[in-house]
Amino acid sequence: MHGWKKAVLICTAVLSGVAAVALVLVACLDLNTADRTASVIGSVVGLAGLVLSLWVLLASRSEAGVEAFGAGAVAARSIGRAVTGNHNQLSGQPSAVPQPRTAPASSDPVRAEGERSVAAGEAIGDAVTGEGNTL
Repeated sequence: MHGWKKAVLICTAVLSGVAAVALVLVACLDLNTADRTASVIGSVVGLAGLVLSLWVLLASRSEAGVEAFGAGAVAARSIGRAVTGNHNQLSGQPSAVPQPRTAPASSDPVRAEGERSVAAGEAIGDAVTGEGNTL
């Protein structure tokens, strides 16, 4: 888990715990006030959950669905030339970036996972992986 996500999770847990303890204390003193306070907190949390779910839904449909994990990994919608190794000898011009298809591109995420992996959502002109290649 990324550092900021862990921090948000911990802060949310702490704030939820504090709110629960506060509601129990208020309920012991005045049940009507605790009821109204819990209603307001529930409404705010429900609306925040709605906003968060819409944000995640809309963000997942964006171009941000391109991810590369691993040393030297490359991921893109279209790739002209990807070189992921060491000591490669390349000469000449790279292949032209492939023309997009006439059909709409898939909204599925493009993921390259692993050391020196290459992934494209559309097409790849050249993919050079490994050590000491001559092209």
